[in-house]
Amino acid sequence: MNRDEFKILTMAAKNKMFRFAKSILTRTEEAEDAVQEVFVKLWIKRDSLDGCKNPEAFAMAATRNHCIDRIRANKERFFESVDDENKYASNIDKDDPHRSLELKDTRQRVMKMIDAFPEIRRTVMHLRETEGLSVSEISEITGLTTGAVRTNLSRARTKLRDMLTKEDNYEHR
Repeated sequence: MNRDEFKILTMAAKNKMFRFAKSILTRTEEAEDAVQEVFVKLWIKRDSLDGCKNPEAFAMAATRNHCIDRIRANKERFFESVDDENKYASNIDKDDPHRSLELKDTRQRVMKMIDAFPEIRRTVMHLRETEGLSVSEISEITGLTTGAVRTNLSRARTKLRDMLTKEDNYEHR
């Protein structure tokens, strides 16, 4: 892979890699560091990437593996930073503070529920729902078969729906 090809990969994948790393690590600083380290590794190995069919998927898989390695090395889960909550809150309709608070609360509930999922379901859900990747792209990144991706995605969605329904039914008693 020459410099121009690497630059194109970098521009195309940087934001996706960051969001993906952030979904795994949750802390902005950790995600930024992880993506930077993955780019350094990719740069060092750029000559061996010439035969790679989908460099972006390879970069996403490298990001996933690196993030998991970081978590294992630290033996702890990172928590979402206040800064990210403020970014989300700034995108909510400011003309309706009640609706704004309700959406923020719902988002926090959903994120907490998703965080309780097994790692692979969290990953598949993030790649599909947040990154908008296809099942085949997710399969390539995670190393799962397309059937396994579909199954994990379906089970994650069903579990989330059931958890929300159960919680809403409990609140309305």
